Amino acid sequence: MSSALAEVKSPTTGPTAVGALDTAFIEEARRNLQQHKDKRELSETDLAARISKCTNVQWSGSAVGGFLRSKYGADESSLARCAAAYLEVEDQRLSVGGELAYVRTTVARDIERAVMIAEKLRMIAIISTSAGCGKSRIIAELRSQRNSIGISCSDDLNTRWALAAELLYKLTRDDRRGRSSSLARRRIEEMLIRNGHPTIFVDEAQKIGIACVDYLRQIADQSRCPLIIFGNEQVYEQSGGNAAAHAQYSSRVVARVHISIADLKRSDLRLVAQQLCSKTTVDLWIDIVEAAAKQEGGFRTVKAIIEVAKILFDTVEPTRTQIIHAIQFVKGGAFQ
Repeated sequence: MSSALAEVKSPTTGPTAVGALDTAFIEEARRNLQQHKDKRELSETDLAARISKCTNVQWSGSAVGGFLRSKYGADESSLARCAAAYLEVEDQRLSVGGELAYVRTTVARDIERAVMIAEKLRMIAIISTSAGCGKSRIIAELRSQRNSIGISCSDDLNTRWALAAELLYKLTRDDRRGRSSSLARRRIEEMLIRNGHPTIFVDEAQKIGIACVDYLRQIADQSRCPLIIFGNEQVYEQSGGNAAAHAQYSSRVVARVHISIADLKRSDLRLVAQQLCSKTTVDLWIDIVEAAAKQEGGFRTVKAIIEVAKILFDTVEPTRTQIIHAIQFVKGGAFQ
C-alpha cells in the first residue's frame, strides 16, 4: 500500500480544517487531479468513483468538482489526501510493465452473463476464448466477487483421483492424498455444501479430458454448485455433443460462449489502450493497433505495443509513426 493511501481517513462532517494539511499540498493535489482528469478525459462523477474505489472513502462527483474549482465547503484536506493517494496508485499502475485495471469489455460482459445464468440455475457454463482475450483477468475478477473455488488444470490432474486430491487441497489446504477417490468425493461434496455451494471455476479444461470434466459435473450436481468450465474449442464442441456416455454432462450446460480474436471489438481495444494513453492519442492509431491485435494476441498485444512504444521513444503519448515502429518491433515481419 502506498504511503499516501495508508494515511487516508474518512471525511469529516464538520467545517474545513485547513491546518491539518499544508495549503500548498492541497493546491498541488488540486492541480495534479485536474491535469489527470483532463488527460484521461474523465467526468467528475467518473473521477469520484475511481477515487472512492481506490481509497475506500466515498466521494460524490459534486464534491470532487467543488474541490477542483476551490469551492468545496467541507474538509478539503481529506479529499486532498484521497486525491494524492489515488494519483500515486495511478502513477504506479500506468508505468511501463504495470498491471492494468479491470475493465468490463464486451468479452467480460458475455462471460459474466454466462456465469450468472449458471449460478441462478446451479448448472454449467462453458466458455472458450482465444489467447489474449482477457480470460485470466476476467476469472480473477469474477472470483473476487463471489464465494468460489478455482482449479487450473494441467496434465497432472488427468485422473479422478488427482482431481479429488486437488479439490480437497483447495478446500482444506491439507496436501495429504487420500486412498480412495470415491471417499474423497463424498468428503468434497459435504464440504462444498457446508461452504455454501460455492461456484466452481475450472480453467484449461481441455487438459483433463471429457471424462474428468464429467467427474467434476457429478460433484457439482451432488453439492448443488454452479460449474464454470473454461477451455479451448475442443471443450466447447464437446459440451454440445450428445454421445450417450456424456449426456448427463452436456444436458446440464445452460450457457455456451465462444470468443475468438476476430470477435474483439475496437471499442474494447480502445478501453485497454486508454488505460495507457489519453483518448486523443489513442484515436490517432487505434485502427492499426486493432489490426495487429486481431492478428494475434488480442488485449495482450495492445498493451505490449503501447508499452514498447513508450520505451523505444521515451514518451507517454506515442505518435502514430512511433506506434507503427513498435508494432514492427513486436510483430517483426509477421505484421502486414
